[in-house]
Amino acid sequence: MTIPSLVINGTRSSLAGNIKTLRIEQRLNALPNAYLQLEFDTLNAFDQASGNLLPGQLLGIQANDQALFQGKIQQQKVRFEAGAYLLTLICQHEAVTLQTHTRSRYFAENSDLQTIQELLAPHEIEAEITPSTLHHNGLVQHNVSDWDFLLQRLDANGLVAYFSGKKLIVTSPTLQPGQGFSLPYKAIINLDIAVDASQQVGGLSLVAWNSSDQALFEVKAEVPDFSVNDRLATAPRAEDAARNTCTQRLAGEFTEEELQIAANARLTQLRLASVQGKISALGLHHATPGQTLKLDATGIHLSGNYYISGVTYEWPAGAPPQTSFELGLPQQTAGRPTSNTFSNLLIGKVIDGGNDPTGEGRIKVTCPLIDPQGQGTWTRLATLQAGMNSGTVFRPAIGSEVILGLISEDPNDIVILGACHSSAIFPPWEDTDQHGFQSPGQLKLTFDDNRQQVQISTRNGTNLLLSQDTAETFLLEDQHQNKIRFTKDGLHLQSARIFLESDSLKIKGLNIDLEAEHALRLKGGTVEINSSATLTLKGSMVHIN
Repeated sequence: MTIPSLVINGTRSSLAGNIKTLRIEQRLNALPNAYLQLEFDTLNAFDQASGNLLPGQLLGIQANDQALFQGKIQQQKVRFEAGAYLLTLICQHEAVTLQTHTRSRYFAENSDLQTIQELLAPHEIEAEITPSTLHHNGLVQHNVSDWDFLLQRLDANGLVAYFSGKKLIVTSPTLQPGQGFSLPYKAIINLDIAVDASQQVGGLSLVAWNSSDQALFEVKAEVPDFSVNDRLATAPRAEDAARNTCTQRLAGEFTEEELQIAANARLTQLRLASVQGKISALGLHHATPGQTLKLDATGIHLSGNYYISGVTYEWPAGAPPQTSFELGLPQQTAGRPTSNTFSNLLIGKVIDGGNDPTGEGRIKVTCPLIDPQGQGTWTRLATLQAGMNSGTVFRPAIGSEVILGLISEDPNDIVILGACHSSAIFPPWEDTDQHGFQSPGQLKLTFDDNRQQVQISTRNGTNLLLSQDTAETFLLEDQHQNKIRFTKDGLHLQSARIFLESDSLKIKGLNIDLEAEHALRLKGGTVEINSSATLTLKGSMVHIN
């Protein structure tokens, strides 16, 4: 019988004979772990061993000169029963530091390949990675561990990962009969296989919103070129594929490449989930998750290729070792919500700006991800302040792209939270120092931080400008060339004609000059001219009465 050997902190241990039970598990997208129980007859032997097997110690497990596990002891449990001391060790791969703490950070101008390498580098983990073509202007890791963020990026690229020794292998899930692992029929002691075609589809399409085009775009998944065998193939027939195509609409921003990768991965996952099960075999059979298990000479129905998603080595108490293979990926429903299929925030388009038949002041919007050709639904508008006969009212124009919030995640109870500009819907200002509001009728309020100016203007040329410019601080003008200016020299009024009307008008100054290039007339029921000093009247001719 094959007996495993233990290596503690790099040194081979003599405790192999004390092993009562041993289980080593390797699964896709998970850290390898080991469960080990040692039995001791005397307290002295227990004391000597337990002191060298504390949490944090390195533990390696080998069999037939081949490494089965290498990691760190995470937990140590002690139990005494029936005159024996039991020491239980729970171990995980050395990469456990990847999932120890959550982190938040930003990855700028990275491909997914570079991001994964950056995640692994601080933990000194080597990786063999299938090249990824996805490149991002920026990725955000928020309050998740490095391991969970790594799995998110794998999922976005349709990739899976497993550990081979200390190295992380990142690859595409697929059946590869040419590189498969053959399991002898005579070694099988248990076999449990289920074939489920209920979630299989002939094809898969993903649809997302393109803000640049203000339209939906669609990609179709490429059909994977593999099956378990002719008997267990669960993909619909070609003639049924057209009417058995599933379409998912995803929330969020996607490039066409990202959406195509997601569609291909989703359909591949469905195919690999169609056949699931577990096979247990006597003895040690060295294989890794992600490999193809080949069954030969097991009859027409069972012979074929199976996708290995997990491998477990186990030494039951007093029995020879066994190897168990988990087959297939977890079952998924093609139409089920994914992380991007359903969201509390959706994109909408305004189709009616305020003719609410109920008089509630609602806006009618349609949501392309729900139904691009739909009649739409009436939604309330969130605003800065709303009180009785008070508040702010800025109604989005017809055709505006708006962000919709779902109250209690109910798509029947929607509120407009705001609107978005894009390359298809230009903002009224391109200068980043300028802010403000412009109505659909081109009434404009502009704040210019660089020039320290506030401007109110209309489409026909009426303009009010407040400025910190030392030369001119105030300007009011209109399309009739009427103009008022405040400058460092004083107040300037300019117009073709100026009318001053009042019940009482008083003009006072240290010096007052009235000058007319043609004629100056003073007229009134009573006209009085007084001077406390000299009064001078001059003219080529002076007429009095």
